[in-house]
Amino acid sequence: MSDDEQPARRRYPHRRGRRASDDEGVAGGPPPQAIGATLEQLVRHLGWAPRTQAIGVIADWETLVGPTIAANARAVASDGSTLVIAVKDPAWATQLRWLEADLLERLRQETGVRFERMVIRVRPR
Repeated sequence: MSDDEQPARRRYPHRRGRRASDDEGVAGGPPPQAIGATLEQLVRHLGWAPRTQAIGVIADWETLVGPTIAANARAVASDGSTLVIAVKDPAWATQLRWLEADLLERLRQETGVRFERMVIRVRPR
């Protein structure tokens, strides 16, 4: 081992020296992919897709439900099948319970996320 290889080996003992075959164009694995595609595959593989899609619904809440509902209710959490909504007062909780089926269908059409139900919590600001 040469003198200039010695310090690098001490700092990075897990690294091995390059082999001649590394430069010969031997395929060592799959071709490189864009990070977004790789993360998307990982999320699907781990079963996190419903949860990550629900985050988009929470982030785009006002656009999806309109300014009137968004001014009085906000999406605060989801486990992928249930959407938790916080409202200002009990009257809005009642209103959203009446609109639940329509809202869930609108969210499904706009985002592709299929929530099974909404849980509405009264949280005065």
